[in-house]
Amino acid sequence: MFQVSSVIHSLRTLADGTWRLQVDCQEMPPEQEAQLVKLKKQQGWFLFKANTILAEEVPEEATPEDDSKSPSKRLHDRMFVFYQKKNGKKEGFRQWYADNLDSIGQKFLDKIEEL
Repeated sequence: MFQVSSVIHSLRTLADGTWRLQVDCQEMPPEQEAQLVKLKKQQGWFLFKANTILAEEVPEEATPEDDSKSPSKRLHDRMFVFYQKKNGKKEGFRQWYADNLDSIGQKFLDKIEEL
């Protein structure tokens, strides 16, 4: 667990319904900076409180299945964002999505034949 004094500087929603948080931290010792760098791009749990968080206040971690998107839902949402940015519209996504999933599946079938 990593804890540092910080401020939630800005919030915004993304096209796929997720949230982007900008958290600004105060200066920290090099050991803590190294710890923070190791956490970059890792999936984890965000807990925020106006004061120091005590160990007994931290809830038991939920399993990823309890609270996060499945890999297929994450892929669907990313493909939707791509489609919407490329085409400037939502209409037609279902067919485009089905066609692209079929194409991806076919590529894997072709690779099986190469083995």
